[in-house]
Amino acid sequence: IMNATIRPCDSFYTSMCGRFIDSHTNENRAFSYGWRRTRARLALLLGPNSTSPKAQLAQAFYQACLRRGSPGSQKEAGIEFAHLRDWIVNPVRTHADLSVAFGRLARLGYTGPFALSMEQHPLEPRVLPFWSPDGFPSALLDEGKLFQLLQKWRSLTQYTSMQESHIIEGVLSVSRQLAMHRGPDPNVTDYSAYLQGQFARDLVHMSDFVPSSSSSVWSWDRYFQTLDGNGLRFELGQQFWSPDSAYLKWFIVQDGFQSIAVTDWRAFLEFSILYNGNEFDPAL
Repeated sequence: IMNATIRPCDSFYTSMCGRFIDSHTNENRAFSYGWRRTRARLALLLGPNSTSPKAQLAQAFYQACLRRGSPGSQKEAGIEFAHLRDWIVNPVRTHADLSVAFGRLARLGYTGPFALSMEQHPLEPRVLPFWSPDGFPSALLDEGKLFQLLQKWRSLTQYTSMQESHIIEGVLSVSRQLAMHRGPDPNVTDYSAYLQGQFARDLVHMSDFVPSSSSSVWSWDRYFQTLDGNGLRFELGQQFWSPDSAYLKWFIVQDGFQSIAVTDWRAFLEFSILYNGNEFDPAL
């Protein structure tokens, strides 16, 4: 599917997928339209004649990516970390704020407390491409390992030893309490067989995951609105996929997330920003 005549630095997308695009124009009209529209938008934002504030912001971000690894990149990383902390962590004062905070983690693709995907079937065309990593790797959830990571990031975070201890205690507390309600990890060795069998049993309806208490502070509307600027809305009959529906029912329907202290959730959120931005994929 690659077009080796195009240099990746000139057009990474065309270099990787060019032959596929050229030979599948008819059956991929919508995809090709989206591709052309995105190219035009990028040219408008990043072109040499762009003078709008948004264009200048995009150009500055683009240049920051190119400077990764340079002496100034550490300072830029610190600014970005502070921005994400202000956007995700600092607004969380009560459990009612967590719907938005978890949505913001999911929007970035960062580790959150649960996973779901709004789709009929991964092989069907009507798919909302959304995935949120569900919990940190079990090998990471060790006091010594967490301490080593936080020490490695100290030049970025400027944490004191007391602040690092708070993060470690919070992450471990949240992870242990969530683990008590999770089922065993799905053992999917044959993806095709899974789609034909178990996948159908993992499809559930939105109506089954509405908080049971009228006083619940969880809001699906706020969660999905955070994912999409226009505000996603789903009917109660909407199907979605969940790898552990019993756990998700405890978390949402039974307000399980409220049994965990807000201070611990804040530590979990902050560590997710650090881990995904600096350890999961350091190049980003």
